Amino acid sequence: MNTNNKPLAGQVPLHILRSSFFVMIALSLLGAWLRYSHSYWADYGLLLALFAGLVFGLLALKDMFNTASRSTSEKIMWIVGLIFLPLITGFIYLRRKEAASYRSRR
Repeated sequence: MNTNNKPLAGQVPLHILRSSFFVMIALSLLGAWLRYSHSYWADYGLLLALFAGLVFGLLALKDMFNTASRSTSEKIMWIVGLIFLPLITGFIYLRRKEAASYRSRR
């Protein structure tokens, strides 16, 4: 049990995952707004959102594969979810990680 509120070796800290997820959402909304307003910078905004999504996805995958408690089939399901529905899957992953962190502190 991890009682000092620090991530275990190889795991990504929760605040880093949370921050990268919210940056991804903010840049996605900004890119969509720029595209909707037919701005010249819309392509760059959407490219930044894609980059932020890749950063979050890679951090989540690193965290997922460094957790020994997950089975291979569960890891495959998370990977498929992160590829096809990154916003929904990312939100669910963060909520589950926060719940696990809360349980380990109790």
